[in-house]
Amino acid sequence: MCSSSTKSGSPLAGKFILFDSKLLTHRVGNLETLLKKDAEIGEGVFETVYKVPSSPQGRFVAIKKLVTSNLIQYPDDFDREVRVLREVRHLNLISLEGYYWMPQIQLLITEYATNRNLQTKLHERYGSFPPLSWSNRFKIILETAKGLVHLQHSFRPPIIHYNIKPSNILLDADYNPKISDFGLARLLTKLEKHVISNRFQSALGYVAPELACQSLRVNEKCDIFSFWVLIMELVIGRRPVEYGEDNATILSDYVRVSVEQGNVLDCVDLSMGDYPEDEVFPMLKLTMVCTSQIPSSRPSMAEVVQILQVIKTPVPQRMETL
Repeated sequence: MCSSSTKSGSPLAGKFILFDSKLLTHRVGNLETLLKKDAEIGEGVFETVYKVPSSPQGRFVAIKKLVTSNLIQYPDDFDREVRVLREVRHLNLISLEGYYWMPQIQLLITEYATNRNLQTKLHERYGSFPPLSWSNRFKIILETAKGLVHLQHSFRPPIIHYNIKPSNILLDADYNPKISDFGLARLLTKLEKHVISNRFQSALGYVAPELACQSLRVNEKCDIFSFWVLIMELVIGRRPVEYGEDNATILSDYVRVSVEQGNVLDCVDLSMGDYPEDEVFPMLKLTMVCTSQIPSSRPSMAEVVQILQVIKTPVPQRMETL
């Protein structure tokens, strides 16, 4: 571990921590100068993200410049919470590799995903870049669910993401998904439902209804709602909310009506080519329960993984197990 800090108990102190000292060759002063507009690769609820070279060998890291309002104000407290996030390691979660703290600026240094994010692959394709195949879409769905299971079932209290959407699902070179921005809510000094609701307007269509309702308790079921909207987006190929001249189409309502009318397969994104109906159809039918307005009616994320694994099992093998 490499660190550079002054008196850590002082709110004016600076602190630079790398969990792997070989990961990044830049000094703190040089690091800040690299956070320029042309290095910016994304912007989230809590941060602006930059792609930064980590070594002369051509490796990169992602650096998240956090918003400073409502963040933990003391380096020791910040350090403690970041180290908790450091221990949240899983193949389908972006790994946290270090941080830089000062009162005026806080940076998180993370793994860089070479294939950008799901948002770009679904809705911002350019040139001759091919659409995602069904096999890649299903892999993204199942592996993302496994990452969320780790967050929800391996920690007490569970780690709630609050902001599941395509731009927070990063992809490596083999299209393995890696969830980003998990646990950032831990770095806020207070986390109230109305604050969450206001700050997540950028996730319109993904946000569970209880986040906007003061009378409902918020738990990990809000991530089930958002995740299933993400699934519908992958299968249908449309954004969660689409605006026309006189109305707006809500994707979950659109799928629900299509299921009730028996023509849900007519909605499937044809750009992905051939797909197995016995995988797509049951997945879309589950929209009814997984996006229920009542949180307790939604399954747990562990149950979602089990359901997806059953759906992926070939039909003859499924029959043998009955």
